[in-house]
Amino acid sequence: MNPEFEELHRKFAEAYAHRDAAAAADLYAPDGWDFLFDGEHARGHDAVLAQIARRFELIRAALGDVPIRLDAKPTHTEESGDLGYEIGAFVISSEGGTHIMAGDYTVVAKKVDGRWKIASHMTTGLPKTPSEAEEPSAVA
Repeated sequence: MNPEFEELHRKFAEAYAHRDAAAAADLYAPDGWDFLFDGEHARGHDAVLAQIARRFELIRAALGDVPIRLDAKPTHTEESGDLGYEIGAFVISSEGGTHIMAGDYTVVAKKVDGRWKIASHMTTGLPKTPSEAEEPSAVA
């Protein structure tokens, strides 16, 4: 995997772990999209920030302030020029191991001022256990 993609991925997981909506939203391009498994979507920094903040509030309401962890396993990454994409599977859990959600994701990234930013992030929440979230269901 491209080291710059790895850095974007690491920063996103870190923002999740700290429930830092501002840090997560800053990883998106100014005109970036965030699509959720339930059909909700947001475009642009302020809307993406609000959507991510709501997501963290739902987790907080369900679990309290326990630390959470986002584990993503990229299965395919490709780039060409200033565009790239990553497909993979993810699991969100509490640090104590409580399974919150698992599914697949696709991230399309583009370079903005020489840095990779998320142009589009889409997740599919699946009723899987963490052990079943090894490979994306849509990728053979």
